[in-house]
Amino acid sequence: MTICQTAVPLKNRSYDNAPLLTYQLDELELRGYSRAAVQTYFNLPRLKMTFDMGAHPWDLASQDKLYISHLHADHCQGIFSYLSTRSLFSLDSPTLYGHVNILDPLKKSLESWYGMHQKQVPAKFQSIELGDSIPIKAEHTLEMIQANHRLECYGAKVTHHKNKLKAEWVGKSKHEIIEAKQAGQEINEIISTDIFAYSADTDIKILEMNPSLYNCKNLILECTFLEKDEVESARKTQHTHIDDI
Repeated sequence: MTICQTAVPLKNRSYDNAPLLTYQLDELELRGYSRAAVQTYFNLPRLKMTFDMGAHPWDLASQDKLYISHLHADHCQGIFSYLSTRSLFSLDSPTLYGHVNILDPLKKSLESWYGMHQKQVPAKFQSIELGDSIPIKAEHTLEMIQANHRLECYGAKVTHHKNKLKAEWVGKSKHEIIEAKQAGQEINEIISTDIFAYSADTDIKILEMNPSLYNCKNLILECTFLEKDEVESARKTQHTHIDDI
């Protein structure tokens, strides 16, 4: 399991509108930036998916899937800019994912804003429930996970599903495999691997609530408070303190 804060950045790039760092996590490229109470956004270019949009680096405008964990401003205030930039470049409406309790008020807010311009919201909304596993790209699914924060909040997990030849058929001839398949035998199996998870804002209880995170290849786990005298602040606001980790 990799915690992204410990990874070595490939490139440090700062734009006038919002900073963006790039990391390599196994086979995944991760772009993003997070500063407590200011802005948080993480992006997987391979899946064209971004997690939260506390600000909007222009490099993320081409990404057509956006997951919203919760409605604190530092995680969602860049959405209008994101949608407007895509419209400016005549890009198709992106899909916004999240719990219905997150998406409904967000949609109303966007409708109010775009209504002032006599326009429709240039986005599609897809709600997810806890336990759902929805396809986001070939061989990849998205699952919502429960976070533990003072505002309703949900993390997310990405799983890769690979169709692989069963062990007992490895080394068999092509003729034998074709013959077995024609006879109705199941020669393949699906290997599912949790390749990425994003905790969003939460205290450390998210790990107890979602033990599968311990087996995830790459985990972005928030850590808002670092100083010894900030433990009580972490508990009060339901964030993670470095001592918890």
